[in-house]
Amino acid sequence: MWKTCVSPFVKLEPSMLMDHLGLFISHYDQMQSTVASNVARLKTGLEFIDQTAQILKTEQSQAELLLPEMLEKTELRRQMSGSWERQKLATDKVTRGLELATTLVVTQRERLATVTQEYHDLIKDSRDAFNKIKLTLPVFHEACEDEEAGEENDDNDEKKMQEGDVQNEEEVAHTVDNVDDIDAEMVARRRLRKQIREFASLGRIPSSIYQLSECLGVILGIEPVEGRDEMDPDEIIMNYWENVAIQVKTAAFWRTLMTFDVRDVTEKMLSVLLPICRSPDFDKGLFASVHEVAGVLCEWVQNCTKFARDFVLALPKQAQLEREKELLKQAEVQVVKSKVEIYSQTTTAQQAGALRELSEQERQRADEKLHDTTSLLQLTSAAWKVLSSTREKWQQQYDAYAEFAQHWQGDLLLATAVIAYASCLNYSVHLQLHQLWTEAVAPHSLIPSSLRRPLHEIFRIRESELAKMTLNGVPSNDESTLESAVIALSCYRLPLLIDPYGVGSDWLKKHLGTGKLSVASGNSSTTDAGVWKEVETSIKRQTPLIIMDICRDRLQGLHSFLEAKRRAIFDAINHDISANRNGSGYRCWCYPPEDPMEELNPVDTAVFEFVSDACRVFFVYTDSNSTPEWMSKYLSQLTVIQFELTAPFVETQALQKLLESQGRLREVTEIRALQQEMVVCDEQIYGLEEELLEFFSTEQAEVVYSDNSKALRIVANRSAVNTLESTKAEATAKIRTHSDGLVSYVAVARRCLDAVWAWREFNFLDQGEFAFTDKMLPISWVWQLLVRAGETSNKNDTNLEEVTAYFTSYLQQCVIMNLHDEDCLLFRFLLAFRIWQRLDLRLILSY
Repeated sequence: MWKTCVSPFVKLEPSMLMDHLGLFISHYDQMQSTVASNVARLKTGLEFIDQTAQILKTEQSQAELLLPEMLEKTELRRQMSGSWERQKLATDKVTRGLELATTLVVTQRERLATVTQEYHDLIKDSRDAFNKIKLTLPVFHEACEDEEAGEENDDNDEKKMQEGDVQNEEEVAHTVDNVDDIDAEMVARRRLRKQIREFASLGRIPSSIYQLSECLGVILGIEPVEGRDEMDPDEIIMNYWENVAIQVKTAAFWRTLMTFDVRDVTEKMLSVLLPICRSPDFDKGLFASVHEVAGVLCEWVQNCTKFARDFVLALPKQAQLEREKELLKQAEVQVVKSKVEIYSQTTTAQQAGALRELSEQERQRADEKLHDTTSLLQLTSAAWKVLSSTREKWQQQYDAYAEFAQHWQGDLLLATAVIAYASCLNYSVHLQLHQLWTEAVAPHSLIPSSLRRPLHEIFRIRESELAKMTLNGVPSNDESTLESAVIALSCYRLPLLIDPYGVGSDWLKKHLGTGKLSVASGNSSTTDAGVWKEVETSIKRQTPLIIMDICRDRLQGLHSFLEAKRRAIFDAINHDISANRNGSGYRCWCYPPEDPMEELNPVDTAVFEFVSDACRVFFVYTDSNSTPEWMSKYLSQLTVIQFELTAPFVETQALQKLLESQGRLREVTEIRALQQEMVVCDEQIYGLEEELLEFFSTEQAEVVYSDNSKALRIVANRSAVNTLESTKAEATAKIRTHSDGLVSYVAVARRCLDAVWAWREFNFLDQGEFAFTDKMLPISWVWQLLVRAGETSNKNDTNLEEVTAYFTSYLQQCVIMNLHDEDCLLFRFLLAFRIWQRLDLRLILSY
């Protein structure tokens, strides 16, 4: 099989098999991981999108169900509101009746108050300011009769029982504490029992301590609790500050504030203690600025409400008071009746209000459910809008990966075989060998794809990377050059590019030029030592090196270096060393070229060691467009790569030269800038796609759409992609506009291609007799003739037939000057035939 496809001097050697297996193994794990990971991630991404569609459908159905329920609850709430309003009007009516009765009571009270005032005027200054505020409540009834101290002792006893043995140091410390407690009247009764336990542990009460806890439980009746208010959610209050903070930590609440009396106050506890002790804000230093036991309980509720309002204005007036009281009682009976009536009506109104509140709560719950569903529906809908277009693209990628997953091992085997065995052969031979190798491996388990995959697909080179390669000089739609470029980047052995036309070397310089690239000459005028110095410097600095115009003598001088990588593989196998080529690589060694001026003992020659992956040296051979026979001995040491002269390359170069000569480089520069912008967009899109796939791999759809930030992250990601796609589309449109303006120049470039191909065919037909003619018309001359034609003619795209005529004329002049008449005739025939053949094909395609 091999001999039928390749040159007889291109032979297979065992080291090539080693290189093949090494390449296959080095790419195997990464390829396996990449394929499996991408299949899994794309599958997860598609499932996430499908779940999004399902959630969207579910939420739409849920919204359709909730809307009627919401309307029903709203109608019920409207009805309850109407009932409540009616009851409220009835309550207002009864309230007005109560107000009239109350007004009568107030009038009677005023009369009673007049008499009472006379009575109280007789009580000397309200019983000497309530016996000088009960002589300030014997130091808060001896700081609650040391009950807390007793409790503390009990706690200490219990703690002692629990802890058992106590160290002597602790006993001493406790003794010292007891001495300190005794001092200074037990430190002012432990600072009045820590200010009566920080006034029964306030914790943000005021409004002034609920009006000093509704005047100490309306003077020590205490009780209430109930609740609400907080600025009147339908009032109801009372509270009395949780039973006056559990009776201000008692000692029978300072022995009922040192045995209170004042004939137990009343008169409806002085109508709730003379509207809270005649306000303004109840004072005593505004309750000693809220604490200091609230201004000693606001100076004992303002001297027990001015000695129970001067003890009902003195007893001599009591008879008159009794008569007035009787009248007052009668008025109050009416008030009570009104209150009973209002209570009944209020209860009815409250029930109506409760039903209204209940219906409102139900409506709000239904509204919240509908709002949640609507919110989720909006998020899911927004996500679906941006994901629906993504699904088709991901499905195509998933199908491609799923199909590739079944054949990647066979494809990788054949791809690495091309690099190891056939890199020196042209693209058409690669295709033939692929067919032969596919048939050879068919009986085995590694089955490649039915159609040959390009190497860049197998090695998973992204579209943006391919675009960069095109920008750097690999012609678009040039499969041969692209495959050779991929081989140059993927091979293990040192690459040697057979590239007399500069197809590969120009691209390689731009591709590697982003780093610290070095370019050296390896022609016959250089020395082995000079070339070796460049190689040594490149390896030590770990920078790429291109050695141009390498010749047979320089390769011979570097023979030890050329064998280093092959030798490293054998060393690794012989010593059972495993190395990952994607890591540090293999340990290589070689002898530097010998200096003919020095006499050295081979034993004393220094060995140069390096790591295989640190060596990035590229050789470029430019003396021929095919592999010379003398190079056959290097085929197992180097990866010899043949860069062919292809039609896309000739057309691209011809168009570039023509546009330069016609002064149209501005359009070319703009097109290149737009292409670079598209590459940047592609890279950003790839990053966003990877980010979203990773996000979908780690998140569940239900969780994502319940979290606004996560759902919006999807929308933001897709929006960014759409923006980049729009930028790409704009760039593509601009490129198309510029290209349309330059399309007329393509005809001239194709005439140049006709000339080059006619010359190749002429050399093929006459190579025996006129072998020298291949050098007589190198391709650089063709560019010179084309530039000369472009500069001679008018510089506008309406006169390109003139450029074509000039170019053809200059070409014929060159041929006439260098060939015999019969050879000139043959070349002119071949050129005319190529032109006719291309025009005829274009006419056929136009039909």
